[in-house]
Amino acid sequence: MYHPFKARPTAKTGMLIRKPIAQVFDAFINPDVTTRFWFTRSSGRLEAGKTCEWIWDMYELAVPVLVQKVEPFRKIVIDWGSGRDQTGRRSFSAGASCQPLSRNPR
Repeated sequence: MYHPFKARPTAKTGMLIRKPIAQVFDAFINPDVTTRFWFTRSSGRLEAGKTCEWIWDMYELAVPVLVQKVEPFRKIVIDWGSGRDQTGRRSFSAGASCQPLSRNPR
């Protein structure tokens, strides 16, 4: 039986970015680019099997990020948060349609 408080909350969103897919993908894995629009600092690039830290100086917040999967120009899957209780999935696709960006708590 379905119970609303036992269901896993899920948030989904999509974004159409009119740039080459390689440039958009690099913006998410390369902290030299990502720090221009998301977090202030990072301890490294997103690479499968590695852990890095994202830092937001303005909030005095640092978050560990474990990279589960990187499929070049297609997908990035990360676990992040102090208990790594959040899973973030980013899918990339060339063309006119948006691909969902989802954030699913475990």
